Amino acid sequence: ITSRIKTSLFDKIQFFIADEKVADLYSGTGSMGIEALSRGASFCDFVDLDSDCVDTIKKNLKKTKLENKGNVHCSAIENFVKNIALKNEYQVILYDPPFPLVKDSFSLIRQELLSFLPILKKEGAIIFRHPTYSYETISEFEVLSQKEYGISQITILTPFDAGHTND
Repeated sequence: ITSRIKTSLFDKIQFFIADEKVADLYSGTGSMGIEALSRGASFCDFVDLDSDCVDTIKKNLKKTKLENKGNVHCSAIENFVKNIALKNEYQVILYDPPFPLVKDSFSLIRQELLSFLPILKKEGAIIFRHPTYSYETISEFEVLSQKEYGISQITILTPFDAGHTND
């Protein structure tokens, strides 16, 4: 993710994440979660299946002196949600799946997004980075905002309230 996108996004959500727990899924280098921590989030769970990415995240946390504010998990998203995350509730889930996955299999993306409902605070949000024009409506979520950044788009989703419908 470019620094332009990151700055724009975190300028918008900085106060929403203050003193809150976040999860950075498909973390890559961990830059999104580290930015959340540097902007006031209290803790971040970083998740990536690639062991090289996990090593990079650990190094970046150490370099930024934030290693005591994060856990790094070498795990598939599904396993993390089922086995670790259920003990937590997150104010924000940073969700940045590989672009080919989003383009080729939005049904898998939809399934993953729905699996986050039990671990997301009622007033929480999912920050979903995806290829431009590749988002499909998911009835369980309300789109709070969408912004295009070249080939990327950031969609901010929140779960609909129990009594709320999207008619």
